[in-house]
Amino acid sequence: MKLSKNLSSISCKCVLLLTALAGISLSSCKDDDDDKKLSDDPRVRKVMISEFSDYEFVVNDAEGIIFNYDSLPYGTRVDSLVPYFYGYSSTDLPVCIKNENSDILTLYMNNASLDLSRPLSVVSTSEDGRHNKTYTFDLRVHKYDVDAFDWDEIATLDLDGDTIYSEKSILYGNIFSWFVRTNHGSLVFKSTNGKDWTKKAVTSPSDLDFENLVLCGDTLFATTVDNVVVKSPASGETFETASLGSASVVDRILFTIDSKVWFVSGNNICSYSSKKEGVSKEMPEDFKKSIASGEFKAFSAASGYTTLGYVYCFTDSKADVWSIDRYGNIVCLSKGVLPIRKSPIVFNYGETLGLIGGYDADNILNNKCYSSKNSGLSWSEDWHKDFSESVGAIAKSGVFVTSEKGELLLVGGLQNDGVSAKVYAGRLRILKQKEEFLNSLK
Repeated sequence: MKLSKNLSSISCKCVLLLTALAGISLSSCKDDDDDKKLSDDPRVRKVMISEFSDYEFVVNDAEGIIFNYDSLPYGTRVDSLVPYFYGYSSTDLPVCIKNENSDILTLYMNNASLDLSRPLSVVSTSEDGRHNKTYTFDLRVHKYDVDAFDWDEIATLDLDGDTIYSEKSILYGNIFSWFVRTNHGSLVFKSTNGKDWTKKAVTSPSDLDFENLVLCGDTLFATTVDNVVVKSPASGETFETASLGSASVVDRILFTIDSKVWFVSGNNICSYSSKKEGVSKEMPEDFKKSIASGEFKAFSAASGYTTLGYVYCFTDSKADVWSIDRYGNIVCLSKGVLPIRKSPIVFNYGETLGLIGGYDADNILNNKCYSSKNSGLSWSEDWHKDFSESVGAIAKSGVFVTSEKGELLLVGGLQNDGVSAKVYAGRLRILKQKEEFLNSLK
């Protein structure tokens, strides 16, 4: 009872203080509106934290709780944040704050940082000072890293070699095909479940550069190391000499978008399709300089209701990301934000565009991940998705997204001790968490 009386007394002091502040504020504008009626509504209407503007905060008046509907990512620092409280009768709502293990109420005026690592008591007061409302502010953070991938080794490939010269992963129907050229020749590994893989030799007029391999319809196009265009049925076991329309020179095949093969020919970016009219446009000077070294990663990925081509390339100490649409328009989306990565692994997982692994500017393998959730416009280090110790640092690896399981398959690659023949399945922990919850209801 004594504690209850103390809290009641403190609440009264806070209410009196808030009432006095309200009176001072209103007296300053009394001449403008003598008939203004003071509100008797003490409720909090909305709470916002600028650092987490994408998160919705629920104000539950019935239970007296304020919380974020979606928990913040694991590891998020919440010990110094500036929340803003809005009332129904005024834009800024002054409130009093009490820590979980304290009896002291402190006036808060939307202008100071708070430690939200533990629940706080929030006391709001109506303008007329006659009513108050107490909430528990519970900022929720995931207890473990649900945005990370758990990786499990599920298979080992029959892969020999001292190095990997080029590789590309191709999904055709329900068949995963990983094409790779090592110092022992060109191979294709195929699977329908990620666990059982068959190996076939790939034949062609000369050595293939699988970095140039793309699938258009049911035909594979690629180039040899001396830039001769070749093609094959989707099985990819036998390539023969081909052409991309009337193009006399094909310097690099990039990707397929809009059912067309897109490639670089001299100073132009071009597209080819046996059924559709192609595009040929001169490339911007900055783009030509960015890809001049040939050390770039080209890929296509979903972007909203369409598909864009992307080129990740680097010049000096930083890297750029360019986009190419189905009309051949080239735009620099992100300039100098990402670090240099040679032979990185790229993936498109839901709304996330990711770049992971590869060699840094000092030719050191790494396991770091960078991601974008707005189609490549902005990028940030995504430490949640760094490769775990079980995978380690890796480059030149094939990657597939399995739509029915929501998994990433990581196939082969180069590691510090040479060629990796391992296949890993990676799954977001949040998906595993939801699956375990649903199974518990059965």
